[in-house]
Amino acid sequence: MEEVLKYSLRPFSSSLATSEGDLVKTAKSKLLHKIEEDVPGACVVLSAVENKACILDAMAVLQTLTVIPATFGELAANLLTKVVNAAIFSKCKRVDFVGDRYPRQSIKNLERVRRAMRGVQVIRIFSEQQKVPRQWKKFMSSGSDTTSAFYGKGKVTALKIAKKKEEYANLFGVMGREIAPSAELKSGLYRFICHLYGFEECSDVNAVRYQAF
Repeated sequence: MEEVLKYSLRPFSSSLATSEGDLVKTAKSKLLHKIEEDVPGACVVLSAVENKACILDAMAVLQTLTVIPATFGELAANLLTKVVNAAIFSKCKRVDFVGDRYPRQSIKNLERVRRAMRGVQVIRIFSEQQKVPRQWKKFMSSGSDTTSAFYGKGKVTALKIAKKKEEYANLFGVMGREIAPSAELKSGLYRFICHLYGFEECSDVNAVRYQAF
């Protein structure tokens, strides 16, 4: 049995996916709430700083619109006014209006395919006179308020464990700098995963899987 459990016994790994093949997900907001609990209240100082940059979340700005213009041309003008006003208020030299990216190769492709199967409204904008969808909230709904996770382990649990050892902080600090992870990085991540499932002193994922079984 110890040898058998080294391999996935179904098409999708049970630690990362449901039996239907969808990614195991948790709400992103839970992690942010936990981080907010551990830091003191923010004190915003509006001091005079030269060459400031203003970064605006495009989706957040769109979601806060209370009056929806009739056409996409009017919507664009409305957004431009908001961006310029934000820059003037903040006395910034530069403004970045940052939207989401949708690369063809993405870990979220399975989720997008799943949503597409139940029907997705695709709107192509051809002119400024084109009408804005009446069901604005539905049009803006992206279904991206969740992100993948290990089965049974949410973001808060992972954060608590990551904060216990400086080693873990260093691991996550260098992760992603290179396409191919080093042997040292993989070994450290194995230790973190074992710790995540209650086996703090172990670094062999297969051994942990067998003991948990």
